[in-house]
Amino acid sequence: MTMATAAAAHRVPLILFISGLIIAQQLFAVPGNDALHQALQNALHLPWFFAVTCALRYLLGSWRTTLPAALLLALGTEFIQWFTSRDASFTDALRNGAGILTAWSAWEYIRDPKRRLLPVLAAICVTTCSAQLAAAAMDNRHMARAFPVLLDGADPRSRRSARSTAPTEQDAAGLRLIVDGSVWPGIHFDQGVQVRSRWREYDMLHLEITVSAGTTLDLFVGLLLVPGEGITNFAITPLQPGHQRVRVPLDRIRPDRSTLVHDLFLYTSSEYEGRSITVHRAWLD
Repeated sequence: MTMATAAAAHRVPLILFISGLIIAQQLFAVPGNDALHQALQNALHLPWFFAVTCALRYLLGSWRTTLPAALLLALGTEFIQWFTSRDASFTDALRNGAGILTAWSAWEYIRDPKRRLLPVLAAICVTTCSAQLAAAAMDNRHMARAFPVLLDGADPRSRRSARSTAPTEQDAAGLRLIVDGSVWPGIHFDQGVQVRSRWREYDMLHLEITVSAGTTLDLFVGLLLVPGEGITNFAITPLQPGHQRVRVPLDRIRPDRSTLVHDLFLYTSSEYEGRSITVHRAWLD
């Protein structure tokens, strides 16, 4: 075997490795569509391009050729996504660049440990790219720990899971829904993928509610299944004007304990336009 043939054979595994990483990045997506899974997908750009850059450096032999090649791949992989089902992102290109910079810093520090600023540069890149993932993980951990509390006006973090289809006001008293002309004026309580399976552990929904003056108001409580599969059976609970506590048995609205629940939906009729409902607390047992 000649030296040229040996060198070519040596390069083939590296070329296949780099190609595999690029193809995987284009095709692979972290399952799930919540904030934690999206943050993980974003954070993976750095280790992907760290590995690509190190392989390119070993293949090409110098940073003079490696850095332009890596930057071209970093921008090119995002540009290609304009023509695929994926969404191109400038911030993803920056994360790719952070992976390249981290690889260069680590490689050069190994060659010359006296360059002590290089690990700092690499740490800054890693910290910046993982900050979103850390924040999402902490938020998700709080939600899992707070479950089965769906809403507590005294805890601002618990209100992040509540979103409304009508105007709302949030303060320490809770979440105030103002009924308008929406088709289904109401509030969703979305606790995230990690805790949805735990709905089956509970039998009763408790609500602490204040209703504005007027006639009796009907509150509908339903469980939403996975997106696109609609609402399960719903329970109708009459609410009197004033402050009250309501108990809704989940067996009235849950087909069975194996059902995958997407979130809880409290809603009323637009015929009560102008009335307000303040949910102070919502919890399960």
